[in-house]
Amino acid sequence: MITTKRLQLVPIEIKYAKDLLALWSDYEVVKYTYNPWCKTIEDCKARIEHIQKFIDPLHMNNWVILHHNEVIGVAGVPTVSDEKGEYGLYYQLCQNHWGKGFGFEVAKALVDELFENTKATVILADAVTVNPASMRILEKVGMKQTHLEEKSFQREELVGDLMHYQLTRAEWEESKLYQV
Repeated sequence: MITTKRLQLVPIEIKYAKDLLALWSDYEVVKYTYNPWCKTIEDCKARIEHIQKFIDPLHMNNWVILHHNEVIGVAGVPTVSDEKGEYGLYYQLCQNHWGKGFGFEVAKALVDELFENTKATVILADAVTVNPASMRILEKVGMKQTHLEEKSFQREELVGDLMHYQLTRAEWEESKLYQV
């Protein structure tokens, strides 16, 4: 478990399927992701089982976000390349919890956890450019834009540009020197 000032991140499990239906069936939450739509609890269970197949055995890397014991989202740091120490970063929050700083709180906790407790060398992420809130979160945790892929995001009728980000261990360590 990872604990922040207001949140708990607990390992993703089937028991959260019912709670995650509200998240994964919300068009506004999943429209800028490649995640499949979940219309039933069974869909959510199948998705959780799929996620669990890719959990890094060395450390938990997919989480359910709890606020006052209520499921408000999911987040994770999936392994991109174990050999290179590369990990991804993602987060999704229920709409009624947007704009409260939870996305940043989760992203920061995961970045710190990864660099403090693993041999990670770089964290990678991306955001569709028409989702400026997500881009702000990535930049606020110290991630730098690396490149833009025009019209590389496609989901049904949506087409958008994808901004790629990264944060290296050295950049993270340097940023820690200036935090009070």
